[in-house]
Amino acid sequence: MNKDFLNTITKLLGELGLSAGIFNLVDDDTTALQSQDFIFVRNNKVGDYFLLAEIQISELHLVNRDLQISLMSYLNYLITDAGVNDLQPLDGVPFLALDSNFEKNTTLLLFTNKIGDITNLLTQITEIEENEYFFKKQVVLLPTKFLGNLGNKISSSTDFEITRYLQNCMNDTEKFKQFMSKTNEDTDYAGCAQFFEKLPFLHLKIEKSESNSLQNMFDNEIAKNTNKYSITINTGEEEEGSKLAILDKNLEEINKVALNYASKMEESDINLDAEKLLNNILGNGLYE
Repeated sequence: MNKDFLNTITKLLGELGLSAGIFNLVDDDTTALQSQDFIFVRNNKVGDYFLLAEIQISELHLVNRDLQISLMSYLNYLITDAGVNDLQPLDGVPFLALDSNFEKNTTLLLFTNKIGDITNLLTQITEIEENEYFFKKQVVLLPTKFLGNLGNKISSSTDFEITRYLQNCMNDTEKFKQFMSKTNEDTDYAGCAQFFEKLPFLHLKIEKSESNSLQNMFDNEIAKNTNKYSITINTGEEEEGSKLAILDKNLEEINKVALNYASKMEESDINLDAEKLLNNILGNGLYE
């Protein structure tokens, strides 16, 4: 298993307080992956299990059949007396207490590096994630240098907090703008976004922005829509060249005016012209 991947996942699980263990499929002849190490994780609060592994893009075709069968078989072996010692602890992470509930409640998380254009991969990834057999599945497609960058941060500082780094990265508005303008670029923001999108046990905390908050957006919209609007209606007087009245009303009063007008017309047995009425309500014409 790649050292940067192992260090990143170990650090993340430790900070989140999840329990975990690591095992190896090296003796399995059915599925020969470049990395045969798998990290088995449990979220003890809700009882969910997760299998985390590195996989090469060239190995994705093995997932839906060979890999799933091998993993399910091995997990059943781990809960037997013969296999109980095969699951090993991760440094600084609470050790996983495995039970048989994993059979119906495990998500397989496959981490792979994005290499070049991924257009041709999307169909393959969709087939994996929509496959209903054995495990729920997510393919975490990461920028090539993302795990290396995280690994360097972890090894260079004992105070580095990966969860804080991920949260701060996602809440950086400048990085967000750059990401949205060039979504295909390999950036740390793209990697962080994949973590939050694909890892069910990682949750994004949105920071409030006083100048650009959602509430302020609502308030501004309401303020714009309290402007005066001109409504031109027929007064209903029977004089030649019918008198016209132009009323200034707040937006919230338009509906009442329209209903009152329609009611008067109905009382007079006059057929309404809905299109002209709407134009008059919007101030685009006269009802003559």
